[in-house]
Amino acid sequence: MVLLLPGEQTISRVLATEVDRTGSHPGYLTLTNLRLTFEGQVHGRMTTLLDIRLGYVYNVHIDRSLLGKSLLRVEALGISHEYRGVDAAQWATMIATAKSAAPVLPVPPPRPATSPTAAPSNSGQIVVNVQAPASPGPTVFLHCRHCGSLMPAGHVHCTNCGATL
Repeated sequence: MVLLLPGEQTISRVLATEVDRTGSHPGYLTLTNLRLTFEGQVHGRMTTLLDIRLGYVYNVHIDRSLLGKSLLRVEALGISHEYRGVDAAQWATMIATAKSAAPVLPVPPPRPATSPTAAPSNSGQIVVNVQAPASPGPTVFLHCRHCGSLMPAGHVHCTNCGATL
């Protein structure tokens, strides 16, 4: 169960499956007015696999397969998170709407550079652009040693996993 921050409200919560290179993890995808979280089973234990402020979500993709099933792909902090078992179009719209109403974060991390050779094919995809606003100037960022998240220098704890930087 997601612990809500002061002023935070749950918009939607659904059973979903996160798909990554280690396999699939059943759990709960939760959207609040401030964050997107996923708590899934890893080695039989419920673990928070995603806890990201909406300001750090760059894009939401809907991948349609030939079998008619949709995959929701969320890009945040240079990492792509994929979910099955959700109404991808509805969730993409909800995420974009919640992001537009969320408070602006002080310094959003830069959008990761992509090489033309690594660019995915857009066939069968719907892309909802939810790009964060440009940074006001040069900023130093640190990578969390625990989860790899990127955050502005000056933070003592990771905003994604809570580890000490």
